[in-house]
Amino acid sequence: MKKIFYCFAALGVASLIGGAQTAPLGTLPLPQFYGRLVEPSEYPAYARRGFKVPTWKTFGDRPQLVGGRYSAFNANIPAALLTQVPDDADLPGRPWLVGRVYRPDIGILRQKEPVFSESLRQMRASGTYLFNVGGYGPGSPLKGSFGQCFVTPEQNKALTEILGAQFLGFDLGEQDGRYHNSFEDLQLPSPRDREGQHRAFREWCDRVIDDQGGRLTLLTTLWGWHYPAQDGAMGLLGAECHNKYGVTNPQVQYAFLRGAGKQYGLLWYGDVSIFSTFGLSSWSLDDAGNMVAKPGGSSANLMRRTFLSQWLWNSCILGFEGSTVARDKDNKRARLSPIGQVQADTERLIQRGFSPGVMQTPVAILQDYFSGWMPARTNTTQFTAFNSLPYAPGDFLTDNLLSLLFPGYENCGWFMDERGAMAPTPYGDIADCLLSDAPAEILARYSLVLCSGLEHDISGVRERLAAFLASGGTVLAAGDDAARLWPEYCRAAKVTVPAGETIKWTSGAADSETSDFELHEAKAAAKSEVLATCMGRPAVIKIRQGSGTLILALAATGMNRTALPAKAGGHPMWGGENTELERPFLLLNHARRAYDAALSAQRLFSAGDGLAVTTCRRADGTFVVGVSNPSLKRSPFALQSHIGAIATIKEVPLGAPIHALPGYWPHQWSRFFTQPQEHRD
Repeated sequence: MKKIFYCFAALGVASLIGGAQTAPLGTLPLPQFYGRLVEPSEYPAYARRGFKVPTWKTFGDRPQLVGGRYSAFNANIPAALLTQVPDDADLPGRPWLVGRVYRPDIGILRQKEPVFSESLRQMRASGTYLFNVGGYGPGSPLKGSFGQCFVTPEQNKALTEILGAQFLGFDLGEQDGRYHNSFEDLQLPSPRDREGQHRAFREWCDRVIDDQGGRLTLLTTLWGWHYPAQDGAMGLLGAECHNKYGVTNPQVQYAFLRGAGKQYGLLWYGDVSIFSTFGLSSWSLDDAGNMVAKPGGSSANLMRRTFLSQWLWNSCILGFEGSTVARDKDNKRARLSPIGQVQADTERLIQRGFSPGVMQTPVAILQDYFSGWMPARTNTTQFTAFNSLPYAPGDFLTDNLLSLLFPGYENCGWFMDERGAMAPTPYGDIADCLLSDAPAEILARYSLVLCSGLEHDISGVRERLAAFLASGGTVLAAGDDAARLWPEYCRAAKVTVPAGETIKWTSGAADSETSDFELHEAKAAAKSEVLATCMGRPAVIKIRQGSGTLILALAATGMNRTALPAKAGGHPMWGGENTELERPFLLLNHARRAYDAALSAQRLFSAGDGLAVTTCRRADGTFVVGVSNPSLKRSPFALQSHIGAIATIKEVPLGAPIHALPGYWPHQWSRFFTQPQEHRD
């Protein structure tokens, strides 16, 4: 009998009985389950890279935790990292480190021999991983622990020969953000086409890679997930996740990172920052030994939800940026901070053998290889791709699709109540983002592919999608993509539909459009079914392709033709904190209905309005379902299965609650809510 679990507020178990989906798209297949974690050694690129990238075997077939971040580099570190998790939280006279992963900065390069090599031997003997050595800033002098650095051949040899697989690489760290903030100085004149921008970004990454010895891990903040993953120098992929403007929402970050990892054969890791737009968070002990929070950064509430989500997202390494320990001013007493407690409790669960299984993402958003997509709102721009190019229709469509999946994702970092930093998931956290060079065998892991702005290698993309359709997959494409990929069903010719027209569905539903749009002409085909019409013309059609289903929403972009008028003051980039983003292009009502129906057919579990749900499946057929509350107000939940009846539910305890500890709430949350005691972990 199949079962399910749920977590954050609980974990549960259920048997599954198949059910059918209904109008307006008719019956669509239930989502298929994918039962295996990414295994890099099975990819052809594994043998072609200059070094063996980590596999799950590298980490003992379990997630490892970061036990040391930016601490001094010496031969005593490995012993400290091996600290087990005792029940007593007091740590007189020594640091508290939980985990075998050591994450220092580039200051290690200043260690002289034989200290450098001896420290590496101690790490190897103790089973410690040297990970994501950070602090590189291209073009700046080496000052303190941050600046430009060059890994010498001798250092690189010692790292690779002594540590072997335990050396996980230097850090391509936040370089997408640095590049974004300084690209004007780097690109004069700036390329005005996507191929040129793609080349310029890759050259920037190559400089960082070459300076640091050619073996790195990716740590993104904003965009550029797939391109570094493709070039062979990355061993792991991750993102700096925090509530800061100019930093992408974590759910969107990992939708792209999972897609890149699956596409190019790399594992990904989790990283939770203590920073936010409004400062940083830390904890200390006062003279009486009581814990005190220094507010400003992300709340312990948000950091806990992000950390546990990254575990369910199948990250191979988990860690916080810092602040896991609270010490007194004399450094004589130390205790776990609230987030340190979360890390210790998670380590206990892992040591006891609990595993969430494989995260289920039956949906893929397929973008053009040269999309260079960036989130709709950054710290210096909005609706911009590749740092300087205005959004094309496909970019607006991607933004709208991600907004369906993660409503309000663009608010990450702009609100003091932390909205948008983790968004609700109306369909569940069910999507990965791929680029159009994804091979057919990767597409085969998904049930539904949503096309978005595909313009290059059309014949190759069509061939790969044909294989996906033939094997039973569902593809949904708007008119412009449809005309390029399937001209036998969708003509290039378009007619303009004025605002106010009604789209009638054969299911009996109707949508009135308040904006004008362009509608492609459909070609008559014996195997096509008209699902919706506009002005007597087909507006949405469904075509059987092998065992699969092709759905074409013939509106050119799926969105309005004329940009929506801005509110007073225009589309504000700098409207200040606590300001919503205005979008000039939105999904048409009938297109939204089509996407909603397709995504609803892929839902696995839901828990209630406004909540976030992540589903993992274990080898024994049980499901682990994570349920979390992105808001600061109480939200009831009831777990509902969309893939069969629930037989039993079992809550998995995640450790001691932290909601009563200092720093749990955003430091300025009271401007928005007045009853924090109603929130539940």
